[in-house]
Amino acid sequence: ADSDRPAGGAPAPAPAPAGPGTAVGYRPPGVVRRKNSGQSARIAASPLAQTRVVKSARQFQPVLRSHRHTSGIPPPPPPPDPPAPARQKRSPSVPVQAPEVKPGRRGASVTAATRGLVKKDPKPLSVFQPGPPAPNCLVGVSLGRTSDGGIVRPPRWECLTTQGFGRLCSMSKRQSAAVMKKVQWESPTPLSESAGCLKRFRAWATAEEWQKFHHHYSHYDWWMFPVDDGSKSEYNVHSEGDITELQRDPLWLGRYLESIRLVAMSWGWDVEAARRVEVPLGDPRKWEMWDVRLSKIIRSLWLFRQHRFLQSMQAFAREVQANEKEGRGFSYKGNCLDELLHMRLVDQ
Repeated sequence: ADSDRPAGGAPAPAPAPAGPGTAVGYRPPGVVRRKNSGQSARIAASPLAQTRVVKSARQFQPVLRSHRHTSGIPPPPPPPDPPAPARQKRSPSVPVQAPEVKPGRRGASVTAATRGLVKKDPKPLSVFQPGPPAPNCLVGVSLGRTSDGGIVRPPRWECLTTQGFGRLCSMSKRQSAAVMKKVQWESPTPLSESAGCLKRFRAWATAEEWQKFHHHYSHYDWWMFPVDDGSKSEYNVHSEGDITELQRDPLWLGRYLESIRLVAMSWGWDVEAARRVEVPLGDPRKWEMWDVRLSKIIRSLWLFRQHRFLQSMQAFAREVQANEKEGRGFSYKGNCLDELLHMRLVDQ
């Protein structure tokens, strides 16, 4: 028919008959359909291009294998099955012998055959043995803690309920005496300018930069004035053994009392003379309205039984309450801190 003839007048080629191994819709290698044309053109494709076609179009792989069979190319042999792993023979169970106990030694000596199966006896817990009192130190070991009738929280290790700021009485481990002396001298973070320590206290006092002692510039209460309920428990004291260990260290105790003297001087108070210091108008040595720091210092002195410094700082607290606070009590975030006025040390 004329409708089957192309525009040039030549008859259209008849479609090739399908071979025995050719599937319907199969496109033999070398024939690529162009994207922007509806015609099919036979292109001499390279072996690499055929390989890419086979790898990218997995649906044509069975068809290509059947075409390979019809073309006389034998199919590749299937890969051999991996060998089965050899079964390991289990060694016969050997009965565990009882450990050998050597007389004259504490515990059992475990042989090589039973090592790890028998636990050794645990080492006895080390008990703190207080040494001789340090010379020229204010060691108030003969003083007992009490109050003058006001509400004073007992030391944390003597109670099992929630006290003070709502923190539970957990007896965590305190840092060693060596670490306590190190942070006392150069603070836990020496690179931080806001972390106060005795080394910086002396520099600030020499340069008369008393404002740097105040809470809006630096913080140091946790490791400089240890208490029993601070927010950083690694610097707290958790027992009478902690108190006695630090109390009998002359280096730590000397730095501790010097730090209290310098902080009190930044508030305009002479601890040794127990009176205010006359300062000119505009001098930064004044009360900074930070009750919690004064409360920690007084409680720390009460725990460490420093009678003379405790009486002096409580006299300063009464001066502040009568003048700067105009009769109001001490508090911090809604917690009453008036107990700092009622802590006492008496002879046992």
